[in-house]
Amino acid sequence: MNDATVEHSAHVAAYLRWQHRTRLTELRDDFVQIASNGRFVSAAAKEWRELHSTWRMVLLMVAGVGVDSDDLGTLATRSWQEMPEPEQQAVRWAVRDAKKNVAALAALAARV
Repeated sequence: MNDATVEHSAHVAAYLRWQHRTRLTELRDDFVQIASNGRFVSAAAKEWRELHSTWRMVLLMVAGVGVDSDDLGTLATRSWQEMPEPEQQAVRWAVRDAKKNVAALAALAARV
């Protein structure tokens, strides 16, 4: 075999491994859902549920979710699973950005 054939075979093998890993991850998630009778809740879903609605609205605004909506409060009442994936990713970005920027604030939090 020449170098091009070996390289192509390596790429094909890597792609097939990725496909199998992706499918196994999907099957694992399906199994957890079935085995837990729908009681399985991700850590993100739990944190979102326990977050006060005011902070949910703040995160949605920072993430740019619902900017054309009249009722941000209604959007904030949705469970994490009800949010489309692009909105979840936008909220995750907003949380990471907030953690980075708000964590450094000290004087604004002082009780003086």
